[in-house]
Amino acid sequence: MIAFFILFQLATVTSDSDTTKIDKMLVKVWELKYSEPNNSLLIADSAINLSDQVRNAKRQAHSRYYKAIVYYLQNEYDSALLTMKPSVEFYKTVNDDYGIASLYNLRGLIYERKGWYEQAISQYISSQRYAAKTGNLISQANPLH
Repeated sequence: MIAFFILFQLATVTSDSDTTKIDKMLVKVWELKYSEPNNSLLIADSAINLSDQVRNAKRQAHSRYYKAIVYYLQNEYDSALLTMKPSVEFYKTVNDDYGIASLYNLRGLIYERKGWYEQAISQYISSQRYAAKTGNLISQANPLH
């Protein structure tokens, strides 16, 4: 019920552009990821649908990445991997090395949790490679956790 109310509020704001609506949805996904993961997933689905409608590659990637994080936090690793799979190509389309690094890092975390250590290391190395391109020291340190 809360997710419906939030979505209704976001959908009825006529002064916002579609990208702003998506961004607001993603803020809500992030805020609810621990306390209300089911609502967070519903809002993420709406963000995915809207970003697909407007064909905004950056937000298509972000929406799927955020949804994958919620799945990861719920220990639904296969769902997380499936959800985030298209994000790499969307991030590559907009040359978002930080986004790509984040995806590889999340994939590494999932593989590590599944006990697939060699694959996890490979993902962390890829994450580090893309993070180095950003010049952002924090993103470079993430795969080294």
